[in-house]
Amino acid sequence: MKILALQGSPRRQSATHDVLQMVLNAARDAGAETELIDLCDMVYFSGCNQCEACQGHLNEPGCVLPDDMQQILRKALVADIIIWATPVMNFSPAWPLKMAMDRMSCMLKPTERGGECVSLLQGHKMAAVIITGREDGEGAHLVFEMSRHVAESAKAKWIGALIAKEAAEKAELLAQAKAFGRQLVA
Repeated sequence: MKILALQGSPRRQSATHDVLQMVLNAARDAGAETELIDLCDMVYFSGCNQCEACQGHLNEPGCVLPDDMQQILRKALVADIIIWATPVMNFSPAWPLKMAMDRMSCMLKPTERGGECVSLLQGHKMAAVIITGREDGEGAHLVFEMSRHVAESAKAKWIGALIAKEAAEKAELLAQAKAFGRQLVA
């Protein structure tokens, strides 16, 4: 089982990165092959410009933007599970992850009859690691719903999310992350 994790915090040293790493360590211990990509480390990376050139390529992503997202799109096609990891920022995912989510729209392809789209990610699984800095967790439910909707539109199986509080005790975070990592592989 291959897991591709896209870490969307704009900070290199972040609670999101740390918790995601704990989740991936547990998944590796359960037998998964994992890869973590810190989106903030990508040098050439832009958002979708909705040119729809990708729609002319039915069996591949077909995105024409020549940037580092191309490698992520190829890796997503062979991953069994894609994890979105982000802090809650202004009631939404952090901008690097939002840009990556938008770029994944090239995986949706029109059908001949103009009905429901076909997805290159159909049969894959998606999950999220959501970190909130607020004690009440405000905003996390919005990021959860957005992540779930992205999975559903990609015709991927939504397998859930770990919503963790940044201020939680390290032992509590570790226990939550280990349990979620094992759940991903089960």
